Amino acid sequence: MAMWVFGYGSLIWKTGFHYDDRLVGFIKGYRRVFYQGSTDHRGTPDFPGRTVTLEPAEGEVCWGVAYKIIRKEDQEEALTYLEVREKQYDQKAHVDIFSDRAATVPAVSGVLIYIASADQKLNRNYLGPASLQEIANQIVRAEGPSGPNRDYLFQLEKALTLLEKHMLSMDWDCLGSVFWLSWNERDWMDFQGLKKHSCIRAHCSLFYMLSLDRQTICIDSWMLFGRTSNVSRNILYMMILF
Repeated sequence: MAMWVFGYGSLIWKTGFHYDDRLVGFIKGYRRVFYQGSTDHRGTPDFPGRTVTLEPAEGEVCWGVAYKIIRKEDQEEALTYLEVREKQYDQKAHVDIFSDRAATVPAVSGVLIYIASADQKLNRNYLGPASLQEIANQIVRAEGPSGPNRDYLFQLEKALTLLEKHMLSMDWDCLGSVFWLSWNERDWMDFQGLKKHSCIRAHCSLFYMLSLDRQTICIDSWMLFGRTSNVSRNILYMMILF
């Protein structure tokens, strides 16, 4: 019997185990949050980084990638690897994966996910909520054995951007009290001379990812600014004014 594993963080771009197939999809009733402290990968015990975990959220979804592993030997190797890699994530769950927003039947059931819970008795590295600015500041400063925390953030942003084509069928709501910022990767680095202002880019990246999961951004620049010659590179970002 095949085993499936769902990745919603670094597993999207860095799997680390053999798999036979992959499925882009989402789980229901959860949202992705930067509430887990990382002292072994993207931070240290003295200054933990922040990585994503899941928290229950009625009516919300979290996009990611599910990996199918067929051979028993590969399953055992993958689990051994994941138990080490995800050792700071104290819960395992099995969920349904959907690949179509309109579907009532899951594409795959019984998919394994790792979750870092909010129970600090079981999860001593849980950091919990903070303002977007505080989270961005912490991510920019933290660094661990796996590298700078900001690289984790930007890699995740890039990975989710590559998944966007699978989200085009979703209905996006445009919420008020936001600042619309249209940019491609090169334009952002030169935006208002902020080429090295990692904290502002981190802030924008964080809000972009939260917006993807919470369905609060329009999908391309055509919807506000008219059709362009390079719509695919003009991703719309919404950023809370700060």
